[in-house]
Amino acid sequence: MNNFRLYDAGKGNRLKGDDGDCQVRALHTASGLTYSAAWDSLYALQGKYRTNGFNLCYYLDRGFASRRKLLFPAQKGKPRMTAAEFVRQYPKGSFILKQANHVVAVEEGIVYDNFDSTQRCVYEAWEIDPLISTHKS
Repeated sequence: MNNFRLYDAGKGNRLKGDDGDCQVRALHTASGLTYSAAWDSLYALQGKYRTNGFNLCYYLDRGFASRRKLLFPAQKGKPRMTAAEFVRQYPKGSFILKQANHVVAVEEGIVYDNFDSTQRCVYEAWEIDPLISTHKS
């Protein structure tokens, strides 16, 4: 089962020197917003306080675009949740996953990222509200 698609929404769209745009890419992919609209939305929320990237997880925790939050804490003697295992357990819907120093979008059981992050641990996930999400076909 191929649960990863190479997709760089920021290619040709990101500002020079703004390579750490995973939060914008994840919001764009999971919500259906254009890359520019996702960037503008995060900038409107965080604006001049944006010093080292956006803080998408902070806004998702407060209900921005999210429907529910799932937690995946470490459990002694058990393997951590990975993005690959996440899509096996949650094959339907749109999600944003928090990984170590990274966020990634999942859409209908497929991880969309500009590198294969399927084996990275997942700490938290937010289901994106289906009213704003437009699924890829």
